[in-house]
Amino acid sequence: MDNGFASLEDLEAAAAHGTEVFRPLKNQQQWLAEGKDPYQPKPSDKPAVAAWRVRMGTTAAPALYRLRASTAEWVNAGCRNRGLNQFRVRGLRKVLACVLWQVLAHNLLRAAARPCPQEAAAKPAAGGGQGEGAPQGVRRGGEGRADRTRGPNTTPLQS
Repeated sequence: MDNGFASLEDLEAAAAHGTEVFRPLKNQQQWLAEGKDPYQPKPSDKPAVAAWRVRMGTTAAPALYRLRASTAEWVNAGCRNRGLNQFRVRGLRKVLACVLWQVLAHNLLRAAARPCPQEAAAKPAAGGGQGEGAPQGVRRGGEGRADRTRGPNTTPLQS
């Protein structure tokens, strides 16, 4: 849940569906500078909001929230880099189609970045690329990205 675009009502709705929200409190640093405890529930807080405030006061909460940068934020940045800044279509079906194209592009790029299972199995654990049972002068496994292939009848990937 993005702190700049979510309200306390959104937090309550997420909690109603069983989701524990980890997002920083607004003006948290300012409250701490004034000597106030931002993690204490306010009298007007509903139970889900009160639980969120207490949860964000634990030592584990900031560590979990920091994981967001390595999991979700880079995906959003990739979408922006591929041109998804603003939808140029109207209607829910067309917007959904644009999002699904972005999801497909992301998944294909992630699949292309992973090493082949055949390559990982063919690489020896140590020994500079020479397998014990390999004939002299024959190297097992690719040493660089350009050497990788994606199946028996494919050409090597280009860097």
